[in-house]
Amino acid sequence: MWRLNHRLFGWHYVHMSNTATDIIRRVRHTKSGRAYVVYFSDHLVFLDEPRRWWVTELTTQEAKA
Repeated sequence: MWRLNHRLFGWHYVHMSNTATDIIRRVRHTKSGRAYVVYFSDHLVFLDEPRRWWVTELTTQEAKA
């Protein structure tokens, strides 16, 4: 499903894993442009400091015009 959403909407996706879970999530950005991922509805992982997560990019982020 993430491939279809990337193709249709241009959304950027990452695969994240730690010792307990593997998840695929859409990358979002704060108003200042900092990239983050939401998991378990209210927890945020900022991609510039993932802490205990291993992050693998699944798609390329489209350049904004």
